[in-house]
Amino acid sequence: MSSRSEQILQQIVTQLNASGGIGCTVYRSRMEYASERELSFAVVAPGTDKPIEAERTSRVCMDKLDQRFMVAIAIYARRIVPSDGSEPLSFDQVADPIKVAVHQKLMADRSLAGLAFDVTPAGWTPEVEASNGDAGMIICEYVVRYRTSANDISVG
Repeated sequence: MSSRSEQILQQIVTQLNASGGIGCTVYRSRMEYASERELSFAVVAPGTDKPIEAERTSRVCMDKLDQRFMVAIAIYARRIVPSDGSEPLSFDQVADPIKVAVHQKLMADRSLAGLAFDVTPAGWTPEVEASNGDAGMIICEYVVRYRTSANDISVG
């Protein structure tokens, strides 16, 4: 069985792809280089996962770990120059509606199908690709709070 954090990452991918998706392909992880034809895609990746022993104020909290899990969803996009001569769209303008869709999908079920207590946004950071000013990414960070058994991090 996979860890609770891996289950959470898989659930995030499932939520982002549900009901028409977010307007681009979503990957759990991606190792290969993106081609120039690929306008936009999103990658769900783990960040730090910090366990904190739950307060021992009730029997239910005994032998439990509360977790604070940072998750990054990187939206990669390229500048679009419309063929009709209208104003070009920068990578961040192309990525913005995807960012909005990511946020709406995650906030629609903040328990991530019962795997978490809560999901909260931690910030959005745009980054221009150094070798190509026409491309870049917006990193959407979220904090996922969940609980596991102290003896088995695959169960809640």
